Amino acid sequence: MARRPKLILRRAERGVDLPTTDQTSTAELHYLADFLQYGTISIGHMEPVGGVATASEGKHVYVTLRRKPGESLHQTIVRLDRAVGRVIHELVYIDEINPPG
Repeated sequence: MARRPKLILRRAERGVDLPTTDQTSTAELHYLADFLQYGTISIGHMEPVGGVATASEGKHVYVTLRRKPGESLHQTIVRLDRAVGRVIHELVYIDEINPPG
């Protein structure tokens, strides 16, 4: 099976907004389904940051989201899906954890 070419990212963004509703169906998570054909997502706890969600391929990390206070797991997954969509379409990476620089 041929590997797809690596994404060449243009710039870093600082975040993705919370979904306005918690009613999004997992069937609407198109970007994560496509991304999981070649990449990995991870959701968990990381000291000292707290809750995080990441999307990566090999050693390339494209999305790092910090789970917001009061944010449900479903909202975190929807934000991760939207962030992966921005990576694919806009060639940016999303980093809410590391300071800009």
